[in-house]
Amino acid sequence: MSFFGVFCALLSTLIYMKRDRLSRFFTSYSVFTTREEAISDAETSGKKGIIFFITPLGCGDCGLETNVLQDLDGLGWTLLRVSEGSLEYERILSDDRFLEALSLVRSGKPSWGIMNLGEELLLLEPGVPEKAFIQKLSGSTKQSPEP
Repeated sequence: MSFFGVFCALLSTLIYMKRDRLSRFFTSYSVFTTREEAISDAETSGKKGIIFFITPLGCGDCGLETNVLQDLDGLGWTLLRVSEGSLEYERILSDDRFLEALSLVRSGKPSWGIMNLGEELLLLEPGVPEKAFIQKLSGSTKQSPEP
């Protein structure tokens, strides 16, 4: 009985530590953590560009629900999540294009934006993206059923 308890404790610890990587096995979409991975995936998959999310540490998922991410992926976008304190976050600290987003993150609010595959910043907004706005931007007239 004690061996089983130790096994469960170790397994749950590993799952907690690697939850970002393990989530790829349980979802039909990928959320990348570096620009290089996102650009590479977008190029090989023929995606329109990259929707990125900059989230503060204390925010958790900041309202980014699984179905919203799935919808955005289905509309032809690659997803990039940049968490405060990550290596990608440190890279954008020196990029003047992200000053507005970084001030929001420092105040505890998320922001999001769109980049093309040439890393040109096309849009930067506070909060989280709305599916209807992305559909309009994508030129998609396909409406998915709402729950």
